[in-house]
Amino acid sequence: MAVQRTYNKSSSGAVENNPVYPYTVEDIEELPVAELKTERENPGTFVAIADTGNNDSYGGDQTWYQTILNKPDMNKTGCGSIAAANIIYYYAQTCDSGRNLVSAQFPTQIEYTDFAANIYCRYIKQTVKFPNHPLGVWSVKAVSSGLKKYFRQRKTFIKKHLLKNGIYSFKDAAEFIKEGLDKNCPVVLHVLFSKYAKSFYDKGIMTHLHFVTITRLVEKVKITKEITDIDEEKTLKREVVDYSLTISTWGRRTEIPSLKELWKVNTPLSAFKKFLHSIASLFRFKNIYLAYYELL
Repeated sequence: MAVQRTYNKSSSGAVENNPVYPYTVEDIEELPVAELKTERENPGTFVAIADTGNNDSYGGDQTWYQTILNKPDMNKTGCGSIAAANIIYYYAQTCDSGRNLVSAQFPTQIEYTDFAANIYCRYIKQTVKFPNHPLGVWSVKAVSSGLKKYFRQRKTFIKKHLLKNGIYSFKDAAEFIKEGLDKNCPVVLHVLFSKYAKSFYDKGIMTHLHFVTITRLVEKVKITKEITDIDEEKTLKREVVDYSLTISTWGRRTEIPSLKELWKVNTPLSAFKKFLHSIASLFRFKNIYLAYYELL
């Protein structure tokens, strides 16, 4: 449990080293509220893939399309097929009813990449194409249809659950993610246009115009306390103010610090920003999608 503390929250002029009682402080506590079975039983694990070098991967990596198959276009546009392959292998490795989904339950890196490429070419083809500038899959529907087709061919059936921003709040999104993870379902996050997600580029994390897989949800709770004496305090208020997400992207385990910021409606263009935002609000423009696929 991580805790961050903020002082100087009262008119008393209290400071940390020279307090004037009583005064108030605010703590931000981070509490895990939902996670996949693999994270719960062995933190830091997701889909097991052998032969991935010194550092174990956390699910598939679309750069393998380039390094293993020499397919640069698939390297640029393969995030939807990687998310789908992660889901299929996760069920094959953790659910009895998923054993028939793949021939190799615990694949090597080459086997995983060949499998994901088959998903890319036969089930989830890119939906937006321009000459010399592939843009990949821009539709959760394309991923969902491909997954349903794949599962159906193996006499296994899934139920799709979908949530979009623009209407629902970030707390609704958190409840949706919790519902999926509690059912041991990886939750797909599809980010179209997001200024917040784009800011991660500087940190080497790509979540903008991208599909990723959510494996863990952490609640951020603001706790307001009154300090009445050197060793006495009482809680005045507890409030959930945000959530962070653990995700699989590019074969790495990383964090999105703020679901609240991510969930905000953004428009795809910066020009005429205010006007476009008004149009977005009018038509409930959606730039973030969540989905999970429940085994039936």
